[in-house]
Amino acid sequence: MNASFDIIVFGAIFTLLHGIEQITGRARRTKIDYLTAIVMADVALILYNHAIMATGGLQKQLSLIFYLTSIYAIGPLNYLYYYSLLHNTLTISIHLLSHLLPASVIFCIELMYYLLPAHVKENIISSIYSQHINVFSILLFSGGILFVLYQLYFIYQCSKVFNDVKIRKGLYLTLILELINITTPLPILLWLTTKKSHYYAIAGYMTIAVIVILFLTNRRFPLLFHRIADAIRNKKYERNYLSNINKEYLHHQLLNIMKHEKLYLDPEINLESLSYKLNITPHQLSQFLNEYCNMRFNHFVNQYRIEEAKHILAKHPDANIISVAYHVGFNSKSTFNKIFKQYTGKTPSSFKEDYKNSHH
Repeated sequence: MNASFDIIVFGAIFTLLHGIEQITGRARRTKIDYLTAIVMADVALILYNHAIMATGGLQKQLSLIFYLTSIYAIGPLNYLYYYSLLHNTLTISIHLLSHLLPASVIFCIELMYYLLPAHVKENIISSIYSQHINVFSILLFSGGILFVLYQLYFIYQCSKVFNDVKIRKGLYLTLILELINITTPLPILLWLTTKKSHYYAIAGYMTIAVIVILFLTNRRFPLLFHRIADAIRNKKYERNYLSNINKEYLHHQLLNIMKHEKLYLDPEINLESLSYKLNITPHQLSQFLNEYCNMRFNHFVNQYRIEEAKHILAKHPDANIISVAYHVGFNSKSTFNKIFKQYTGKTPSSFKEDYKNSHH
């Protein structure tokens, strides 16, 4: 093995751990967290296979680990992630699952390959390295095109809100990441024509760069992609979805549900579930919150959560802060602390101390 193999495998392990952290580093997890973990696991598998290809390992071990399947799956999995952000929910449907159909077909093909005798595999691998056009190259090229098309779809969505100055810096970063993503298949295309393994190493390095930038971005700006998704959703509301809605009655109904049913305590609450309660569409609810309440859905829910937290901390000043955070619907203490300070100007700990001092 060489340095390229070690670096790319390290990147694969880092990616896999980043995915595992999405579902183990939080007390309460959402469907999007699990989807993120699956995406990261698929990228880790791609990277590991790139490490093998970068060192000519295919000719020695005669097999990769569901490489083509992971290539065909990454585009649709990214699409599911984009879809869940844009719709603020992830409801699995036949339409969404159909995007994974090509990957399922490729999975069956690769499974049949693994069952072949060793000498047949040797002949197939030999043809891969001796011929420019073969089944592997055709499938790999097609998978790369599919991946690029899904990335272009996301860029198209982002282009709709490029004039929004509030998220422009985030869009620049997103477009840089997408540019790297879209050009990642190019080194692999060069490998198909030259069979020089260092092109696979370049593809691996490019993918690692995307993952590292994503990791750092999520730590510094954890809501960046949610804000972009909010902007894209809001763009759709240039049409008036509320023309036949009694706004005053809807407002009264909304406040009544939040006050008495306390849906904000549910960490899984989303536009779809709340709009179902109100017997309107998610688009109508989102437009109503934006135009008549001057806030996004998350802000609307968080204001109730913070008021509930303030009430608990005032009534029970010795309450454990992380328990309060989970009780009012937050998934982590850090998010709770950040949002609590945004709404009150104080951390939960400071709020407790100030309340204690003022009542002694």
